[in-house]
Amino acid sequence: MKPINNINNCHSDRSGGIPLDHIVGNDTKRNDKNLISSFFGNFGIISANKTDTSTSLSLRSVGQTFGFTLVELIVVITILVILGTIAFTSLTGFSGNARDSDRVVTLSNIESGLDIHQIKSGSYPIPESITGTGTINGNILSSVGIIGDTISRIIRISQIPTDPLSKTNYVYGTNSSQSQYQIATTLENAIAYNNLIPTVYADTSLQARVNGNYSGYIKFSSGASNEETWIANIPSLLFNNTGSTNLLSTGTYFVVNKQQNLPYKLDDKTQSQNKTPDEIIRAVTNTTTVTLTWVNISSVTTSTGVSAFFTGELLASFGGNIAVIETAVLGKSTSVAPPTPTYTDCTFNSTPVSHATVVTAYLTGSVSFGNTCTSEQRTCTNGTLGGTYTFAACTVAGATGSFTLSQTSVTIGTNPTISNNCSTAPTSYTSSDTAVATVAGTIITTLSAGTTDITPVGGACADNGAKTLTVTTPTCTSWTYTAYAACQPNNTQTRTVLTSSPANCTGGSPVLSQSCVYDWRVVDVNCTKPDVTVGSQVWAGCNSTIGSTAIAYGQTSCYNYAGGAMACTAPPGGKTVSTMTEADYLAGQSNNIYGALYQWDTMSTNTCLGTGISANNTACPCKAGYHLPTNAEWDTLETTLGCSGGEKLTGDSVGWECLVSNTADTTNGLGWTSTNPNSLKNKLGLSLAGYCSSGGSCYYRGYYAFYWSSSVYAPSPTNSWRRNLNYSNAAVNRNNNAQTNDFSVRCLKDYFKKPFLFQKGTAVFLYAQLTQKTMTQYDNLPVYRTTYDFLIQTFGVVKEFPKEYKYTLGDKIKNEIIELITNVYRANTQREKGDIIQRARENTEILRLYIRLTKDLHMIGLEKFIALNLSIESISKQLSAWQKYSYQPK
Repeated sequence: MKPINNINNCHSDRSGGIPLDHIVGNDTKRNDKNLISSFFGNFGIISANKTDTSTSLSLRSVGQTFGFTLVELIVVITILVILGTIAFTSLTGFSGNARDSDRVVTLSNIESGLDIHQIKSGSYPIPESITGTGTINGNILSSVGIIGDTISRIIRISQIPTDPLSKTNYVYGTNSSQSQYQIATTLENAIAYNNLIPTVYADTSLQARVNGNYSGYIKFSSGASNEETWIANIPSLLFNNTGSTNLLSTGTYFVVNKQQNLPYKLDDKTQSQNKTPDEIIRAVTNTTTVTLTWVNISSVTTSTGVSAFFTGELLASFGGNIAVIETAVLGKSTSVAPPTPTYTDCTFNSTPVSHATVVTAYLTGSVSFGNTCTSEQRTCTNGTLGGTYTFAACTVAGATGSFTLSQTSVTIGTNPTISNNCSTAPTSYTSSDTAVATVAGTIITTLSAGTTDITPVGGACADNGAKTLTVTTPTCTSWTYTAYAACQPNNTQTRTVLTSSPANCTGGSPVLSQSCVYDWRVVDVNCTKPDVTVGSQVWAGCNSTIGSTAIAYGQTSCYNYAGGAMACTAPPGGKTVSTMTEADYLAGQSNNIYGALYQWDTMSTNTCLGTGISANNTACPCKAGYHLPTNAEWDTLETTLGCSGGEKLTGDSVGWECLVSNTADTTNGLGWTSTNPNSLKNKLGLSLAGYCSSGGSCYYRGYYAFYWSSSVYAPSPTNSWRRNLNYSNAAVNRNNNAQTNDFSVRCLKDYFKKPFLFQKGTAVFLYAQLTQKTMTQYDNLPVYRTTYDFLIQTFGVVKEFPKEYKYTLGDKIKNEIIELITNVYRANTQREKGDIIQRARENTEILRLYIRLTKDLHMIGLEKFIALNLSIESISKQLSAWQKYSYQPK
């Protein structure tokens, strides 16, 4: 920039300035110059010296007079305009991709609803507000309309789906039988097919997005009297022509996926159609010469015929997949029935007989036993019935008599006889089980206990059905047994019979099971303490040692139960770091074992969460009959032990609990230092086992204890709930940690009812309750517990909704999840449970929609949205597997 002294002399300055006269014109009046001077002066750039008749202008500046030339200003303004245009274009690209994402998701939701409706009703709904009908030979083969209010309600969509930009209804069409359908939308960016992430480089060409199950071919009748069948490679059920449209016409604009014949316009400038049927088919088949084609396939009746008929360019025009073409050609149905010629019927015994129909006629109406009816076939040919026989039916007189057993129930060694009074005596008799009895002539020899069917061979009897013979043995009265097997999770143990008497006896009432106590000592041989019952819960007496421990001696940072560091004590002979007790570690402490430490995410990967896992899975800390407790089950334990009111944290609340007012109080609370007999230390014998961090280092044995739950912490799905005890605190810490930490596990027993005894005559029968044999207790089902946790989780979220949504959408969510858990309970109590599980699966899909709506309305954040959807996905997968199993033959 150069200093400017007089703008009228700028043309001679090296700064490149332009004289004011050149700007406003040499013949412009002085007041025009003053106006320009005033304009630039307002921006502090130049000022007018009104005492100079040439109106000299000068720059305002500090110290020296500097300024921008007009050329420089124009360049800067031009750059700003270009930058603004780029920014606007980028934002437009982002917005278009976002709308495309919404359109694709909406199509998917509509598809799901249509498929569910088809499963229930057997057909897809008729389009609403039909705009066009596709015809061939005057017959309607397809209809094109929209997804409106009626269909939205049928497929359970809360509001009519419309385009996010144009507010146009989504286009929907079906074939004439309503067995195939297509739905379509217009996408703003072609790149949205492969990547819906917004980008400033998005392809802004408009394309159609078409979903559905249309096969790509239509079979139809030629309409001729010879009943020819044709097939055409109609590319789509959808077209943007209106009214009755010939599907074989070159003027039909078919709407096909990824093509530019659009189902609807986004604005008045949108070009909705520009490709002919031939261009569409070439694009779809990726060829250059194929066309819209229809051919006569009346003579093609075999797979070989299909392969010979569809070759070369004809094969290419029909997509090139001979297997698909074969299915379409050889399928029995056509879209339009061929015309039926008119023929004259015949009459046989006052009954009309259609042309070309064959009836069986008989010479007489009946014959005697042992004879055969004489018949002929009479064919109706355009009003003339061939043949001469006049009877429509003929009966053969039946045989008489039957055979009988002298006895139907005998003991071993008794030999009953057979007699008969049949029209023709049987030539012999057979036994269905020759190990039970054999037959020689009419004498039956019994061999062993059981039943056998005696059946005649030959002869003619009115009743020649098999006769059942029952052979019995004496009832057993005494037995010898094997030893009882180990106690099972249902608190029973069983044995088997070795011998029984008297010889060859059966039946009786052997005692094959008895009650026992199944506790954690049976599962974990390192535990010597019995289970602990707290209210309705039964807790393992020790920390789990199952699986490999995360602690290796020498890497553990140890403390003396009083906060002071001390050397780690080596396990005594025969013990490991997991099986050593507090007393082994520090004299004067309890003999509770420390147990192993486990990563939550490792347990989750090995499906160790929830109910007890098979004993073959050594990575799981809780075996069959026990499970890792949920956060709700920890809450139940604390409440049962007396932690309630303001001392008990609920929902997603974290922190110290169960002694809020005074954490140093040693006579109350449930924490480590409390002398309360109901504290977790005193009641369950929880030990200060320390923990290992996600980095692998282990700390604080004798200082802290951390105990996992199986519940994910909803606000942070990579964390899980846990309980923490501290050597110096009488309270309990209710909080969450990253799932990669290694914490202790105290298992909770699954719920089983005990067997019961009852007297019948002189024998005592032992029965496990029927529910143990036929179904699991509902509150022991993994899907029930997952659903219950989701209910608690969701109710806590709904409680935080704004008032205007809490009693509308919030109530709908709560009602839907209550119906879901009710359906889980009902399915578990029914023998035929498939339909109830299906209703539960529909509940999950509706809840998925509601949860998405809460996020879109900004009632929940992304983390809660992800956590809730993970829970729904888990429930949905469990229901799907349950339903699949329920349909298998039992």
